[in-house]
Amino acid sequence: MSHLALLNDFYKTAWIDGDIAAIDRYFTARTEAHGMMGEGEVGAEDFKVLIPAFRAGIRDITVRYNRVVEMGDWLFAHVTAEALTANGLDPVRASGMCMMRVENGLVAEAYNSFDFLSFFEQMGQLPSEALALLLSGETIG
Repeated sequence: MSHLALLNDFYKTAWIDGDIAAIDRYFTARTEAHGMMGEGEVGAEDFKVLIPAFRAGIRDITVRYNRVVEMGDWLFAHVTAEALTANGLDPVRASGMCMMRVENGLVAEAYNSFDFLSFFEQMGQLPSEALALLLSGETIG
């Protein structure tokens, strides 16, 4: 299986279909994904909580790969995920980068950077233009 096929299968199975029980089949026992939760690393057990938390607020998820590079054990993907809010028909989108190293067909390490700030703006959980407000010295909350 190509590295992109592995990532695509993970997104389809865990994120789109919500099959949380399948998460373990994508990661080694020591896999850490960086960048999902600030400075903390996220492992398979964390994804079992993180994914349902995201999915509770959205539905009809699709994933698009804007740019992809596979090089040896590594995959670099610029990804856009789109969905609808769970409580309505408002579209939401999050774009970002996923970089992962594959070992024996499993994700051995991953580095992620997604625009969660604008995602939560679109969800109505942050004011629009939150980044501009923060840059101007405003405090949110």
